[in-house]
Amino acid sequence: GYFPFYPRPYAYLKLAVGYNKNRAWAIVAVKAISFEPAMDDDGNIMRFTYDENISDDISSPDGISTCWCVVYHLGEIVEYHPKGEVL
Repeated sequence: GYFPFYPRPYAYLKLAVGYNKNRAWAIVAVKAISFEPAMDDDGNIMRFTYDENISDDISSPDGISTCWCVVYHLGEIVEYHPKGEVL
């Protein structure tokens, strides 16, 4: 398939563990960003056809649409802050 959008360029991502205020987090460099179609458990591209008259999407191997995933290719860890660290 073809994904018709360009990603917003990020140099770094801040990654955190969980939602607790006192949590571990790190800043990691982003080397590249790409897009991949979503896959099912058997490794096939998940396709579907949307029908506005049906409340659920109809999954079909011949479907005309698919869901896409943003893939961040990460580089070095720039900062690391373990849980419990006081800043």
